[in-house]
Amino acid sequence: MSRSTRQAPAVTDRLSTTIKPLGPERLGDMGSRQLRGQAGREGNQQVDEKLQKGSSMRDALVRFAGDRLQAMHQVQSVEHAEMARERTWFKGVAAGRDGQHLPDPTRWHEAAKLYRGGVIAMCNGNLSQGAALLDQALEAERAAFQSVPRMVQEKLDHTHSHAAGAPAELANVGPAAACPVTSLPKELRFAELILNIDDIKEQTPPLDERVRGNAWWNEEEEDQDDGEEA
Repeated sequence: MSRSTRQAPAVTDRLSTTIKPLGPERLGDMGSRQLRGQAGREGNQQVDEKLQKGSSMRDALVRFAGDRLQAMHQVQSVEHAEMARERTWFKGVAAGRDGQHLPDPTRWHEAAKLYRGGVIAMCNGNLSQGAALLDQALEAERAAFQSVPRMVQEKLDHTHSHAAGAPAELANVGPAAACPVTSLPKELRFAELILNIDDIKEQTPPLDERVRGNAWWNEEEEDQDDGEEA
């Protein structure tokens, strides 16, 4: 039995109208104010160099987050499609075979929320907060991949079969790092697509009940027996 409260929407760029970053005229986030406040002590050149470095790190981390959101969306799509293929995996799940359990596309929600939050923070100028959220997102992504059922893992290609390692820039972001404000990337739409898929297969009938009462299960067993006899 499965339920669905929403249908995944078509891919659009609507996120840019629902989540608005701070505009350039509002570069007064705490991190940027701190850097600008150092201008009198260090000089504008040093501050500009810090902002330029922060901008470069922000861009690299935002690209990384966008790539991970897109990859997770593709894996989630495979898992979502697998929910309709119960005939191919029910017996293994009902028997409790190793690695066989119900598909659950919502397992990707936590990582998607964290990646989205990290990107928004960095695009609003808070590089340190964004990096912290990306670090949490990586952990959530690893947990999601580790819990993917075997029938889904077998359908993933090599590039999307495992979580990503942390980018080098993540380890170089200081606790008060800031960066210039910029617009949100279009790749954030993948976070919305992931979060909009909330189908859950809550349970399946016990194995003995399925064998006794389900026509397609009995037909499948008969087909297998006929093949063996042939």
